[in-house]
Amino acid sequence: MIAPLLLLMTLAAGAYLIMEERTGTSASTVPASSGAFQVIDGDTVRFRGERLRLLVIDAPEISSPRCPAEYQAGIAAKNELSDFMFGRLVTVHYSGRRDVFGRPLVHLSVGGKDAGKHLLSRGLAVRYAWGQAISKIYWCGLW
Repeated sequence: MIAPLLLLMTLAAGAYLIMEERTGTSASTVPASSGAFQVIDGDTVRFRGERLRLLVIDAPEISSPRCPAEYQAGIAAKNELSDFMFGRLVTVHYSGRRDVFGRPLVHLSVGGKDAGKHLLSRGLAVRYAWGQAISKIYWCGLW
């Protein structure tokens, strides 16, 4: 009698998490080493096959850098994000919003520490909100 009840409760909880992920009000915690994550660059990860964009930061570009210095800074940001997550439990906090490319906007955290703030504190990202870089740092120098 108890086993079927536990199974039903587990299925209901799983359905709830799937619904929550779709509406953007959930958080998933997964070991970074599980293969569920791939760091694309300093502000983009692939999680369970879907590209996610980190909220509040903008990191230098790797795929279309404006100069060699931006590319190098982009590699540094990607490596720092990978190191921040590697071998730890990572929590994905869905905001319920998407960027202009349709990617879910998320916060990533490890042990309660936000990945975006971590990159900001190391100078590997700039603040970003409402489609605008708040801190005007040009990876290729001022122009």
